[in-house]
Amino acid sequence: MIPAFTRPPARRSPIDGWFATHAERWTTIGAYAIPSAFKESVPTGSNLTLVDRSLRDRFGCKGPEAEAWLRSIGCAPAEGANRWHLLPSGVLAARLATSEFLIERLVGNSADVGEAQRRLASPTREPGVYTVVRQDFVVDLSGPRLIECLRQICNVDFGPVIAASNRSGGPVILTSIIGVSTVAIARVEGESPAVTLWIDPSFAHYYWTTLLDVATALSGGVGVATNDHEPGEGA
Repeated sequence: MIPAFTRPPARRSPIDGWFATHAERWTTIGAYAIPSAFKESVPTGSNLTLVDRSLRDRFGCKGPEAEAWLRSIGCAPAEGANRWHLLPSGVLAARLATSEFLIERLVGNSADVGEAQRRLASPTREPGVYTVVRQDFVVDLSGPRLIECLRQICNVDFGPVIAASNRSGGPVILTSIIGVSTVAIARVEGESPAVTLWIDPSFAHYYWTTLLDVATALSGGVGVATNDHEPGEGA
């Protein structure tokens, strides 16, 4: 259970119930409580690691003026359909198809993404820009057996996707993984390939536990979120 000294977070992960059962220790980042260690019964391993990233700050938008507005606040999206790039500020700016956008803070602990989200939700938001609700369950998968895992759970060959990606940008993949519609990006951190997956949170428990079963069979398991991917103070 979350210790008594921790105030209930403003946002909880879609798999907060699973964490409550399997976490050994907790830590706080801003207003959020996240596991800092898991019980010995929880599989771990570096061959394939799952990390929940659902509490990172993000928002979605679309509309005829959405791209111009994003540029005006320093979140210029990637050029071309279904592309993403990492801005110098540590914010991912992805274009889904041609005219819908996903903005998410990957690195650091700034309030800028949360502030933009509040502006979108306000009655005085810029005309021609409309909110796309993003309550995603977000998972990072990484490790040397990543491609082997993806071949078991998805019909997209992620080998070329990873080859076409780096830590700064690449293609966005819209696919189905273990039967659930998924938005995916790939990146390479040093020698290790990784993917980030966004799904509807109503599938979170099934998605997480199924991925964990696959990871366990590949001598992998659950990892702990690091401070490089903190949710911002402003959300």
